[in-house]
Amino acid sequence: MTSTGSFLDGKWFLPKSDRKTRNTNPADTHDVLAEFPSATGDDTHRAIDVAIKAFPAWKKTPPPERGRVLWRAAEIARRRAEEIARTMTREEGKILKEARGETTKGINVMEFFAGEGFRLEGRTTPAESRDCFTYTVLVTLEDYGFAKKGEGGALVEKGNLGPGGKLPTNTGGGELSSYYMWGMTPLSEAVIQTRGQGGERQVPKHDLVIVSTQGGALDTHSTLILSPHPAQK
Repeated sequence: MTSTGSFLDGKWFLPKSDRKTRNTNPADTHDVLAEFPSATGDDTHRAIDVAIKAFPAWKKTPPPERGRVLWRAAEIARRRAEEIARTMTREEGKILKEARGETTKGINVMEFFAGEGFRLEGRTTPAESRDCFTYTVLVTLEDYGFAKKGEGGALVEKGNLGPGGKLPTNTGGGELSSYYMWGMTPLSEAVIQTRGQGGERQVPKHDLVIVSTQGGALDTHSTLILSPHPAQK
């Protein structure tokens, strides 16, 4: 069994929490892969502060240099591919053959995006479909009650979702212009807006910030409501 903690700002540290989390093998619950203390709210705030502090330097890092970082990560993963696959099998319960394939796929993805750092073509590839657009934002806003079913388009056309609108949405820029943290991008932007640290894109009124996402073919959904104000009992 491995005993570990949290990796933050280039260092390992043990969160100050009495609650411990165990990572067990679903096929054999007596097989404990790792045990670590759960992070606290203060640990989370610390991680956010460190990320905000590190972001300006990373933002100025040239894309080819970022690509080299990903390439080094891919090289490490390739050297340890069998170890990763076997650990994945113990952790998730999937068969070893499938875990090996998923490990290889992950390495291939890192190598591809490492190369993207050198392909600065400055163009947008057109979509294959005609009149392609993202409808999930409209559907979500309608489901939340900000517009009646079928009227989300009119809400957008009036400029309500843009900067200075009544309902600023995707304030980080969306997938066209925002930074990217895989699935954590919307949550990161919500925290930044809630804390009033959005800079030029900061929304003046941020008493309530909603962050949501969908999975699959819109068959799963999660929503988080944030506020800079203490919870009222």
